[in-house]
Amino acid sequence: MTRTSRTSVWRTATVDPAAEHFALSYNGDDSLTADRARVARLGPLRDGKYDVEFILDPRARGASGIRDAVVDHIEFYLHDKGEANPWGYAQYHCSTGANLYGPVHWTYFPEGVKPVSATDVRQMRPSSKRWWRKPLVVTPQGPLPAELVILRAELGVNESGAWLNSRGRMSGAVDLRRNRDGFRTKRDPLPAFVNSELESLYRAAGVARGAPDLVLWHNDTAAVRFIEVKWRGHDTVSAEQETFLKTIADRGLTAKIIEWQFESARSRRVK
Repeated sequence: MTRTSRTSVWRTATVDPAAEHFALSYNGDDSLTADRARVARLGPLRDGKYDVEFILDPRARGASGIRDAVVDHIEFYLHDKGEANPWGYAQYHCSTGANLYGPVHWTYFPEGVKPVSATDVRQMRPSSKRWWRKPLVVTPQGPLPAELVILRAELGVNESGAWLNSRGRMSGAVDLRRNRDGFRTKRDPLPAFVNSELESLYRAAGVARGAPDLVLWHNDTAAVRFIEVKWRGHDTVSAEQETFLKTIADRGLTAKIIEWQFESARSRRVK
């Protein structure tokens, strides 16, 4: 039997994923798989109630219990705790250990989730150095791959990120450093919640590769987003990458494509 609201604080309604909302996921012993299953979207207060849209397939194994667990969380944080500003408190909850490690995971999207799209073309200045048969670009910190340049430019307030660089799912490149043989990447381990999201996406997409180049995460809310980087005229989106990007969008996460190209010699002279 499907549970309804016991507090009348919420109602079942469509929640626009492109507008402000919370996404609620579940990761428990009786979940569909070992990874997080996205269960519902929660919209802001409207006419005295919060809109909740359940997106988990009700025919899936354990779906009823998962839905009930999410309902309990919604009613606890938006009603039972008695906070003066329940919506604001839910945003704070996203940054807590209880949210990170508990079975129900809240992610806040203040501006909604935008569809995957290509953005402007970034102009890069070519370096004389190469790494892995690809030219590097000039930066004040020295030559870097374009992916790391874009990563640093895209990081927002209190965000961290890494270049996945086709080297597994547990760590990512954050810098390129010189050594006796030329260059080597500095790699940092990914946070557990980022690794969990990646594993979940790979399982849902059904592919062995294809994750976007860059993964970025907010250190307070644990919101994860992705950027695919393409060298215009040299790189194209593969079938596996298309599948992965579609899976990201289906899960209610954010991804975009950024292209880059080298400045022409003439434009550099004008500068």
